[in-house]
Amino acid sequence: MERVSREPALPQSHATERKEGQHSMDGSSHFLEPTVRPGPTAPTVLLLSRDLIFTTKVTGTARDLGCQVLVAGNRDLALSWIEQGSPATVLVDLSAGDLGSPDALAAYRKLAGATVRFVAFGAHVDVEALAAAKQAGCDEVMPRSKFTAELPRLIKESLNQNRAQ
Repeated sequence: MERVSREPALPQSHATERKEGQHSMDGSSHFLEPTVRPGPTAPTVLLLSRDLIFTTKVTGTARDLGCQVLVAGNRDLALSWIEQGSPATVLVDLSAGDLGSPDALAAYRKLAGATVRFVAFGAHVDVEALAAAKQAGCDEVMPRSKFTAELPRLIKESLNQNRAQ
């Protein structure tokens, strides 16, 4: 029986290569680590989230607008895709634990550089997390409800930014 990784799949235009010593969550060595190569097909948006239902909403909206989205559910994958994929925008779900912590945000920002736009979103009642995201260098920080309403605008701006690069 073939084992399948639970990591999000890359669009078909992205290469995948086996990294020796990498293991899947169940400890097997049948895990393929996605590798994004910058170029004309590089993803426009990277979503950092562990919420499957919300991720589906974001990726569906982006797909409808002609935008590629990669999803990272852990810090190592997020750092790897920021470094390799050069996304125009990184969307950060502040409810994703350490994936959206202030330390992680600062590391992502440092690696991505000033040209990558960071948009963080979280629960409207979690004022501390929203403020910490702003302090960590996010360009825009908003409650999840506002993020949902503004998602098409954010995606369109990311597409325009990616074309300008």
